[in-house]
This record gives sequence, structure tokens and C-alpha cells, in this order.
Amino acid sequence: MLSVLCAFAFIEVQSSDTWQEGVADFARQQLGKQVGRGECAELSAEALDAIKAKPYGTWPDSPSSGDYVWGNRKATITPSSKEVELKAGDILQFRNVRIVTKSGNTTFTYSTQQHTSIIEKYNPETKVATVLQQNSNGRKYVTRDTINLAGVKSGTIWVYKPVPKSSR
Repeated sequence: MLSVLCAFAFIEVQSSDTWQEGVADFARQQLGKQVGRGECAELSAEALDAIKAKPYGTWPDSPSSGDYVWGNRKATITPSSKEVELKAGDILQFRNVRIVTKSGNTTFTYSTQQHTSIIEKYNPETKVATVLQQNSNGRKYVTRDTINLAGVKSGTIWVYKPVPKSSR
């Protein structure tokens, strides 16, 4: 008689979305606090480190110096963009962006030459993104703000998905 002993190992595998949400989770835990020197990019850099993603500096700035790369580029948002899929933990890199939206008789304008923020949540129907960021409106601590991406009038926003350190 032949006996066979089998061992099974159950390994919890996190989907990339769950893993990536760790970026937003880290940023959320920092609300009201200053990360590093309070620069916008430092929040994303620390979040990548916290989830053991490939760090800022793994890729050269692209397309120009100061256009930070935070992982795999998954989308580019411009005034002519239609649909975009954003998930919690995506990192947004802004360059020369101007966003104009209206609410009743009030017009809101958001503009930045260069900025980095993290998606906390996104409503594809309204195109409103809730972002976690710092060094915005003179606040060198982490805040939660909303940005209506339907109002992009100029500039470019690159959307990055973090990459695990173990990926090639």
C-alpha cells in the first residue's frame, strides 16, 4: 500500500487594487500632519515606501525634468480626455494645470504649475476626485480636497499606478 502525504499552503493574495489602496490608507493616516518637509511629492514618496512599492527615483522624470514618475502610467488627463478610470491609491502628477468649475453663480479655479496628489476616491459619473495632498493652498500638511476633473481647461495630469518592489 502506498501512502501519499499532501501538504497545502494557503496564501492570502491581495489583489493589486487592495495593495494599491495602501497608498491612500497611508495618506489618510497622515491627515492633519506634515510628512517630511511638507512638500507635495513627499507624501507620495513616503506612501510608496510604506507599502513597499518601487520608490520615487526608480524611473527618470518624464516627459520633462520635474514631471515625477510614480509607477506605471495608466492614464493621461488633458482638456480633451473623455473617460478615465481612477482608483484609490493612484498618484496624480500635475503639470501646468488649470481647472475651472461652476456651482450656481460661483466659479472656482484651481491652478498649479506642478503638483502631486493621491486619489482617495473617484466618482466616474461626476468626474469628481477626492484627493489627499499636502502643500496645497499654503498648507504644508496633509489635507483632503475634491477636484472636478471635468473642468480641466489646460495642462496635463498623469495618472500612475504604484509598482511592487518585487516586480521587474
